[in-house]
Amino acid sequence: MFITTAYFNVLVDMNPDCLRSLRAILFGGERVSVSHVRKALQHLGPGRIKHVYGPTESTVFATCHDVNDIAEDAVTIPIGRPISNTAIYIVDAENRLQPIGVAGELCVAGDGLARGYLNRQELTAEKFVSNPFAPGERMYRTGDLARWSPDGSIEYVGRIDDQVKIRGFRIELGEIESHLLKVEAVEKATVVVRETAGGEKQLCAYFTAGKSISAGELKAILSRELPGYMIPAYFVQLERMPLTTNGKVDRKALPAPEESLQAEYVAPRTPLEEQLAHIWQEVLGLAKVGVKDNFFDLGGHSLRATVLVSRIHKELNVNLPLKDVFRFATIEQMAQRLGEVEEQAYSAIPQAEEREVYPVSSAQKRLYILHQLEGAEQSYNMPGAMLLEGAVERERFEEAFRKLIARHETRVPALRLQTANRCSGFTRRWSLPWSICRPAKKKRQTRCASSFAPLI
Repeated sequence: MFITTAYFNVLVDMNPDCLRSLRAILFGGERVSVSHVRKALQHLGPGRIKHVYGPTESTVFATCHDVNDIAEDAVTIPIGRPISNTAIYIVDAENRLQPIGVAGELCVAGDGLARGYLNRQELTAEKFVSNPFAPGERMYRTGDLARWSPDGSIEYVGRIDDQVKIRGFRIELGEIESHLLKVEAVEKATVVVRETAGGEKQLCAYFTAGKSISAGELKAILSRELPGYMIPAYFVQLERMPLTTNGKVDRKALPAPEESLQAEYVAPRTPLEEQLAHIWQEVLGLAKVGVKDNFFDLGGHSLRATVLVSRIHKELNVNLPLKDVFRFATIEQMAQRLGEVEEQAYSAIPQAEEREVYPVSSAQKRLYILHQLEGAEQSYNMPGAMLLEGAVERERFEEAFRKLIARHETRVPALRLQTANRCSGFTRRWSLPWSICRPAKKKRQTRCASSFAPLI
């Protein structure tokens, strides 16, 4: 399974055991969290976790690292070595190869490179350049900083410019700043990326204005023109923007956003509020949360809201709907809402026992009935055709599909008829009919169409 780093962290936080059934977990897309990978490794063991790296321009990923052990003092996880038919170069501004341990721009070459950007010739010419190390070939300048390790693996350092990736999305900080400056009362604005202890990146907006503006107001204004992933998690209003001697914003002098948001701290007053505050602190990674603090002003987002709902269900036995996190966004409001919701014990969905025949669900019965209607025999088919070039090793080809079916139980069921027109259940004993044909080029389309048969 291939997932983004942000989603990987969420799964590890919620229940790392949910990954036990997977043969391999590939994750990447942004800076790795060593603590999350360490926790996953403890639960899953070596040989199953792969940290991958690669921009979309190189077709999903270009390097891979098998996570089999993590040093006690590790501050990052390598992105590994180039995959097959891929070459990696780490160069300086003059396209000179960097030695081991020296950071430079990571460039990708090989069969996986895209042809360029659609209708953006200038950007294509800037990013997809001639490969100085392999005449006649191209390489892609990623804009990422990386360095070689003595063992031949690659360590990701960061972005060269202000273009960042958060939760799998590539974001231009300057674009967010431009939209902030469009707000009438805002005078100056800067957006930075801060990293939590867990390695999660968050957008933080700092601004000065002629009047007091709440984070809620700014989020509402920005959400009219920007997608959700470009809305900063924190908005901090300053009396004046700290500047360097050169007149530029001194980003190092910007205060931690948590300090500004929790100036008016109101402690929990009831046992329920104390329990919620403890859950919020762990989900948000904060040392202290007041009952009047807004979940989303403190850096909450949809993924964290999902984790929060799961934790509340597990620890308080209350199944709070996800939408209620948005409606009751403070501990005070949420505690009142939980008092109105009936308790519902948390229980994991157990794996069904092995049986010869399983009863059909209502949805499966409906599918069977619809299938009996004239003209609806193939309504739920999702046919597809793929051209294979070269000799096909039939035994290996069939075995690959058998393993695929064995791993995904939802692909296995075959309906079992109790009578001529009544469906009583489904069985896992199912064989896939195989046939190999080599039609002429002109007859391929007709042959493919004739092979699409009803499901039942």
